[in-house]
Amino acid sequence: MTVPAGGAALAEPVAPVGHGWTATLSLANGAIWVGWYGPLQILLAVQAAAVAPPGVAKESVLAWVTGAGAVVSLLANPLFGAVSDRTVSRFGRRTPWIVAGVVSGGAALVWLSGARTVWSMAAGWCLVQLTLNAAFAAVTAAVPDQVPRAQRGTVGGWLGAAQILGVLAGTGLATSAPSLATGYAACAVCTVLAALPYVLCHRDPVLPAAARPPLSARAFLAGFAFSPRRHPDLGWAWLTRFLINLGNALALLYLLYFLRDALHRPDPAGGVLALTAVNGATLLATVVVAGRWSDRVGRRQPFV
Repeated sequence: MTVPAGGAALAEPVAPVGHGWTATLSLANGAIWVGWYGPLQILLAVQAAAVAPPGVAKESVLAWVTGAGAVVSLLANPLFGAVSDRTVSRFGRRTPWIVAGVVSGGAALVWLSGARTVWSMAAGWCLVQLTLNAAFAAVTAAVPDQVPRAQRGTVGGWLGAAQILGVLAGTGLATSAPSLATGYAACAVCTVLAALPYVLCHRDPVLPAAARPPLSARAFLAGFAFSPRRHPDLGWAWLTRFLINLGNALALLYLLYFLRDALHRPDPAGGVLALTAVNGATLLATVVVAGRWSDRVGRRQPFV
């Protein structure tokens, strides 16, 4: 087999990854979702109600803050993915960005907890999205870097399960916290600590400086454009993921307000946690099984 000029960092992986590698990467992935969904499910909604100016609905504040964060996320994820592709360090391409992302993301969560205006809240959430997307881009890129094709469905299933558990853990931390600041701090600590086993226990392939591919702004922006007619599989996968995320956002973002203001539940945060657990249980029942099954049949499209 011909090894690319970039050595192991750019070679197609053939050696299967072990259970420990999958478990620690899944834990790091789940940690990032704790940092996102503790705020999205509970903390941002509570904070939006507290900082909303007179005459401005809390729902509008929450929409503007999360919308600004979504724009940052849309740009940050592919940008950090492209940068990590070209990162040359003795720690590999992905590990430096996982560490930098979760540490700075944890700090951003703590800073966000002190926001007292809509603008500072939006800035804090955008910073959280920027930093955690740096880590998330590196975590997801580790799969094609090190996992053989025949194993990617299984590993992807476990990463998906970790996302579900991360959402549940983040919601649980935010719900049980006695104050807004404590909730943000708990999510920050969990995000940092849960990412440590992967970066401490596993070595990332190193990219030689001579093999680093060039990067231009024009080429980066051109990467956002694709033809669904020429690449239908990518088009369907993109649309499916978009609709799933849209459905989750519509159902979950305003759930606390709905339970409190429309249904008048005495413990709306507890209701959010209970519904999140039910939703997570139904997803966990299929995500790992579907991943392993797709590996066995060698096809992904029927499961999408």
